[in-house]
Amino acid sequence: MKKPTLCAIGILFSLCWLRAAEAGVLVTPQYVVVIAEQCGEGDVACKDVVYTGVDRRTGAALTLRGKALVHMCPDGTTPCRHLGWTFKNGDIAYTVSDDGALDVTRGDKLLLEQKGRWVE
Repeated sequence: MKKPTLCAIGILFSLCWLRAAEAGVLVTPQYVVVIAEQCGEGDVACKDVVYTGVDRRTGAALTLRGKALVHMCPDGTTPCRHLGWTFKNGDIAYTVSDDGALDVTRGDKLLLEQKGRWVE
């Protein structure tokens, strides 16, 4: 079986981009990740976010639902600053930060740590 090309992967991400009100594409050495917020503009603490990650070598894809990570203001109820997003797949957590880090953990064990760049 032929490996999918980045062009084919690009088509997948174009479709994801069109579905989302807010979306971003993160490219790491091993993965291309689309983060698609399904909330209205300005919802810093969006609780309906879709993660679609594709392995750049194999073309294997994973889609997860998650939420935004935010720093809360001193009042404890108002979100002050967006930090990134978190997604769960069983006992595995996928965290994507605003600065382009992709971390995958199981409990306290770090399974993957990659720095990427956001692309338009």
